[in-house]
Amino acid sequence: MPLQCTLLLAMIILSGCARLNKQEIQSLRSTKVSPLALQPSYHLDEFRLDVIRQTTEDCPNDGIRSESDVPYHPMGFDLGNGLFFDMNRNLSFRVDQLFDINEDEDYVIEVKRGRRVSYRTKKDDEVCHQRNGFLGIKSNQCSRSEQRSDALRVFQNGRFRYEITTDDQTMYYARRSKKPIWSITQKDKDQYNIRWRKRKRKRHYRIEENTIVLDNHYRLVHNEPDNSIAIYRIGWKQDFLLYTIKKGKNKIMVYNTSNRGFKIELYNNQMQVFDNQHLQYEFKKLE
Repeated sequence: MPLQCTLLLAMIILSGCARLNKQEIQSLRSTKVSPLALQPSYHLDEFRLDVIRQTTEDCPNDGIRSESDVPYHPMGFDLGNGLFFDMNRNLSFRVDQLFDINEDEDYVIEVKRGRRVSYRTKKDDEVCHQRNGFLGIKSNQCSRSEQRSDALRVFQNGRFRYEITTDDQTMYYARRSKKPIWSITQKDKDQYNIRWRKRKRKRHYRIEENTIVLDNHYRLVHNEPDNSIAIYRIGWKQDFLLYTIKKGKNKIMVYNTSNRGFKIELYNNQMQVFDNQHLQYEFKKLE
């Protein structure tokens, strides 16, 4: 008899009833959302908050199916309003942009998740993630970038990881072989072709008026009347609304049609992230 996988649903069942406050969503005094953008970019420190995180499924010999997150990719597109869409199709908020940190600005940010505390730091061309591990043992993972002519080379804990190069129309991502694994080529003013070395088919991204189309995967729409951004999964017959994003003076709310999602509250140099009604993360900019 073939092995069948069983997915443990305890966590899903426990959290399935939790929702954002519907009245809070409806009473949110929306502030103006910035226009959408489609700008090839890279984000080296991968300090992000997930909106859509791709996952893979594993089915080991014990028959218990598990999911693991697809890693972030440093190369992708800035979409405006702090949103970043990477080559692995992860859509996230960049934490540095939520704090209005400039690209060349150094920072130290404390991150709390329950009792766990870690630190994200940027100093010149180096970004580090320091955290306390098992039995209080500290781990420190640092990435350093070096600009060499048209290539940006990135090292992690002293070892070469990858390089990103650009020419007039194309951005390339390569690792040890130096043969590009990914490339983003501008087709015309508002369209880009994305090529992955392992597949012949290209992805096509474009922006038109208030809409971004990310190949046959997602569509983002800036709804000007209610100052919101709608995120759709593209379907064969019709598109499916995944999330709506609304911004207030010190608040961002991301929710689906059942009012499930997360909320970001920002005050001065502090930020809290609530998964539905539960506090998930606390960020504090120390420097």
